[in-house]
Amino acid sequence: MRTMPNRTFHVVAPPPLLFLGGFLLGLALNAWHPLTRGPLPVIAWVGATLALVGVTFALAAAVTFRRAGTGLEPGTAATTLVTTGPYRWSRNPIYVGMTAVSAGLALVLHALWILLTLVVVIGVVQQGVIRHEEGYLSARFPHEYGAYRARVRRWL
Repeated sequence: MRTMPNRTFHVVAPPPLLFLGGFLLGLALNAWHPLTRGPLPVIAWVGATLALVGVTFALAAAVTFRRAGTGLEPGTAATTLVTTGPYRWSRNPIYVGMTAVSAGLALVLHALWILLTLVVVIGVVQQGVIRHEEGYLSARFPHEYGAYRARVRRWL
């Protein structure tokens, strides 16, 4: 039986750093040139709710991964294909959660630049992380992952 190495594929950067970098860039751009004037209390409540849902979704996904006993960090060997918990609705619930947190905080902070940088971050995550993860999982679990991809969306 062949042993899978600890590092199985490379990603452009750890996704939390990509999301944090986009968020900080959006904050800086907002400080330099805000796109809107004054906060809207309703928008702040919507944003806070979205951020809370995002944290909950991402944490639930991380706990599900840990319980399955497989690597959580992108690029590490997968010992099992996780399809339960939040993975029933999304193949990437942690990234969905990080996206929701970023978007929610953008609304809370009334910093629309964060939403614009988030679009770029999602593109980078899609091409520089998810594409590599999917290639690895397709090779590692060819039948199971193919069936999983057919029934569960990549994002939501």
